Amino acid sequence: MKQAKRQAKTKQSRRQNKKQEMSKKFDVSAGDIVQLTLKTGEKFKAIVMPKQIANVLLVKLDNGYNVGFGFDEIKSINKIGKIKLEQFPEKQVKQNEALVDVTFVMTGGTIASRVDYTTGAVSSLMKPSQLFSVIPGLEKVVNVKQVVMPFLELSENITAEHWKKLAKIIAEQKTKAVIVAHGTDTLHYTASALAFMLHDIPKVVVFVYAQRSSDRPSTDAVLNVLCAANFASYAVKNNINGVFVVGHASMNDDYCFVLPAVKTRKMHTSRRDTFRPINALPLAKVWPDKIEIVDSKALEFYKQEKHGKLHAHFNDKVALIKWHPNADPDIIHYYVKKNYKGIVIEATGFGHVCIKGKTSWLNALKKAIDNGIIVVFAAQTIYGRLNSYVYATARKISKLGVVYAEDMLSETAYVKLGWLLGMKLKQDKIKQLLLHNFAGEISNTSIINTFLY
Repeated sequence: MKQAKRQAKTKQSRRQNKKQEMSKKFDVSAGDIVQLTLKTGEKFKAIVMPKQIANVLLVKLDNGYNVGFGFDEIKSINKIGKIKLEQFPEKQVKQNEALVDVTFVMTGGTIASRVDYTTGAVSSLMKPSQLFSVIPGLEKVVNVKQVVMPFLELSENITAEHWKKLAKIIAEQKTKAVIVAHGTDTLHYTASALAFMLHDIPKVVVFVYAQRSSDRPSTDAVLNVLCAANFASYAVKNNINGVFVVGHASMNDDYCFVLPAVKTRKMHTSRRDTFRPINALPLAKVWPDKIEIVDSKALEFYKQEKHGKLHAHFNDKVALIKWHPNADPDIIHYYVKKNYKGIVIEATGFGHVCIKGKTSWLNALKKAIDNGIIVVFAAQTIYGRLNSYVYATARKISKLGVVYAEDMLSETAYVKLGWLLGMKLKQDKIKQLLLHNFAGEISNTSIINTFLY
């Protein structure tokens, strides 16, 4: 204990020395807004960060990124202001009963984040009123009846328990329209889970996100939320039910896409148009004040009659793994020993893994299926449809009882399998329902122009 205290004190002393070193060299401190000029002549407007390292000045640039400049690179620094995070504005959205009522659900993520200048990182710190303060005109699009915050988590921390909780809360809302603000990294998992859990609930649920925190000038939250609200209103008026993702259609602040939750995937780490339709077209293009339908036929699927039953269950003893050359079949044996109930494998081509030589997966797959594990193949290529009849390899694998997941995304297949296993049905019934179209996850035909849309 004494040693730990000494180490903590030493670290604190080092940090203090670095800050003093920076202050002595440049007469700046954490939170100062500065005009920084390098010896190369480059100029930057930036905010001095609290965390510092020896002989390096750490700052946050106007574009939101943290960078470090060596002391010997810097020609001059001029202080032009001071950041005050506690003054981040707040706004209550005015009620307008003439518009469609929506419930706004905040779950965390970048859209509900801002820069925390105590750490220099982006953190989930934002209240709903702070988010609404950067979205002008929301009260002219929908009537935000209430705001619900079931949890505030970065999306990598969200689990199946969060999915079930979220589904129950949404089903309980009196409004027909619900907008869910969610982190981007696992949004397509959560959206798919809710698409299945709520597939019989007569509501429109619109997931919205941001790739840039809402306190940044480059934030995509403003357009995304306004477009999500506009589509939610349109959906209520046109009897459209289901779960959708709405966000930037391009890198520009021009319009958004409406995407089916179960056909959507995050395809870029940082681009604002990161979510793309996979094996599907966008359902619509949406602006804050207008909508243009792109795939009217697909949109008809979401006008089916709903019976109001919630299906909020999930068995998390499901694995999602990716086959690759030289992959050891022992990975399958591991899940057998751990009593897993389902495995989704991202297979190559039309649905292949090695079935020859020492790395053959044939016996391992057979053992898993004989032990009651449901094995599903999804396309490693992301785009396209599996077919177990084209090559001999897939024919042999299919005969074992592997389910070929048509053109379902592997993430969607993973969520769907866990959801079906949560129903505690017989294995044959689960295999049958895996190929039943609950939420638009399986396309009847493959459309050529969906590739890289």
